[in-house]
Amino acid sequence: MQVHRFLARDANHAIAQIRQELGPEAVVAHVRPAPVTGLSRLWRRPGIEVLAYLPDPTPEAEPAQPAEPAPKPIPTPEPPPTAPSLAGLDEPIVGSSSCRLLESIGLLPILAERVWEHALSCHAGNPPDGPAQEFEWAKSALASFWQVQKDPASAPSVEVFVGPHGSGKTTVLCKWLTQSVFSQGRQSCVWRLDGPGANFATHLDLHCEMLKVQVLRTWSKNMAADWEQGFVDLPGVDYHDAAAMSSLRSRLGQFPGARVHLCLNAAYSTRLLIEQVRAFDSLPITDLILTHLDEERSWGKLWNLVVGTKFTPSFLAAGQNIPGDFRPATPEQLFRGRFSL
Repeated sequence: MQVHRFLARDANHAIAQIRQELGPEAVVAHVRPAPVTGLSRLWRRPGIEVLAYLPDPTPEAEPAQPAEPAPKPIPTPEPPPTAPSLAGLDEPIVGSSSCRLLESIGLLPILAERVWEHALSCHAGNPPDGPAQEFEWAKSALASFWQVQKDPASAPSVEVFVGPHGSGKTTVLCKWLTQSVFSQGRQSCVWRLDGPGANFATHLDLHCEMLKVQVLRTWSKNMAADWEQGFVDLPGVDYHDAAAMSSLRSRLGQFPGARVHLCLNAAYSTRLLIEQVRAFDSLPITDLILTHLDEERSWGKLWNLVVGTKFTPSFLAAGQNIPGDFRPATPEQLFRGRFSL
């Protein structure tokens, strides 16, 4: 993979250069202000530096061999709708029949038991023939708890980002916004709004200035209709503060029809992550965005959020580079535990 460097006066100029040299399949890896040195900085307008590359071609799949007709599948029961409470999450279950593999990847004992019971119920209670089949059963059972997200193309035009302090939600907004501008060419607008507290994320203003994206400090539903996509940044909130959470709930009522993303720092402990999700549970949360994945090696623990809460991750993010690593979440991504195609 060869990375190409482009210097441009603005995002539109950069897009034109990238498409002319690399074509429409190019991927933007990083965007930052272009350095201006010497006396020219006195009269030269600052531009942007963009790193882009062409993804490696996907190897052609080998022709599939004709297979014997598969046996009639056993009906898969729906997972129980209710999630267990925080009490006893870390305690081992005496006499448990749970798959040890599930616990080894980071699933809490009570949730591993729940998933494995579901796996056995899909196979009439019969045990697996060996480790290989046990592994496949475990993966299939985990994937059955994954809630399919709506097609982003049909999603609302306003994305709202909330989360506890330190969740990385503003960085995620910048990553998504950059992809929207460079890859999709969408006319976007950003609202940096106050919530229970003041929103001091002024670096968001600087990033939007570089992309020539307007930043507004007051919300207007009518104005939001003038843009193809809107991004709303709200300050982090102390979820232990009942008054702050109540204020945030009222604030979110101003965005009917928007998608509300709960951003969580994936490097935190499993118990803390579940506690945070439960604290935001009463708000109109649509899905989860997991951040700081470059600081967490055990991605398997993230299955606790899929199995133990009513929300499913929609995006995964890592690092501070913009846009950097930011992509839709899939069960396969969590199984791999790394950003790879």
